This record gives sequence, C-alpha cells and structure tokens, in this order.
Amino acid sequence: MLATYLEFGADDEALALTEEWIAAAPEDAAWARAKLRVLLAAGRAKDAVAFARERLRAPDARVAQLREQMRELTTPRSPGSAPAEIEARAQGVERDLGAALADQLARRAEFVQVCLDGREALDAAPVVRQWLVEQPESPQVREWLIELLLAADAGEDAARVLSEYVPKSRRR
Repeated sequence: MLATYLEFGADDEALALTEEWIAAAPEDAAWARAKLRVLLAAGRAKDAVAFARERLRAPDARVAQLREQMRELTTPRSPGSAPAEIEARAQGVERDLGAALADQLARRAEFVQVCLDGREALDAAPVVRQWLVEQPESPQVREWLIELLLAADAGEDAARVLSEYVPKSRRR
C-alpha cells in the first residue's frame, strides 16, 4: 500500500500511513525508517533530516545515562560497601552500555545516510563534527565527516580532517 501511494504521488497519504504504523509500534525501527524513506521520496529532505535527528535523542540520552551510572559505580566507595554487588551491577551496566552504543551507532549511521540521500550534507557536518569531539578516536565518525564534506563540495575541509587522522609518522 505504501509503495502504491508513493507511485501515484500520494505523499501525504504515505506519510500518514507511516505515522499510523509508528503510533501502533513506536519501538519498531522499521516504521521510522519507512517514514524517512517516504519523506525523502516526497522531496522533503529537511523534514527527513529533522526526523532522523530527533531519532538520535533517545539513544544519545541512554548512552549518557549509562555512562553516568558506570562512573558512579566505579567511583571509590566507603569501606562498608559490598564490592561483589557493585561489580555485578557494573557488569550489567557495561553490558547495557554496549547495546546502547550499538543502537547509537546505528542511529547515527541512519542520520548520515539520510543527510547524504537528501543532499543535506553541509547542514549535517556540524553534528558529526561534535560526535568527533566526543569520540576523537572513532574512525567511523571521521569517515562520516569526510564523506559529508566531500558530498558538500568541501574538499579542502575533508582533506584537513583526513590529514588530522593520518598519523604523523606515515606522512613522510
């Protein structure tokens, strides 16, 4: 049905259908991805980018929350605290953090792809630059930034980002 709506230019109906699906199953990422595709197909790239950016909030908040829990658990305690219990909780938080980081990475990849597909690369670059500040050792984030800059015809800036990544010993 969605494909039929899009085929006949009924973009509003297609969008309404994805909204219904999202309302019925908000945790199902497939419906959100369908909405992103509909927005892009309808030529509403800015709306698609805004929606993709909105989808970043929950995983970013979850990662921040779990990192704070980990920090609290690894802060030295008073002599009366139970180390085994704290260690078990820390392992659980670490496991949850790994899953949250994987979800965050997937959402970030989705955001970058939507920006590239919607030809909104230049507007996305500052967001990805911030990710690089937060994760300076991440080759994935650096690659995304370079790809966005190249797509935005900012080749000199992309070369600068790349040169910052190449170890100085390899530049000779």
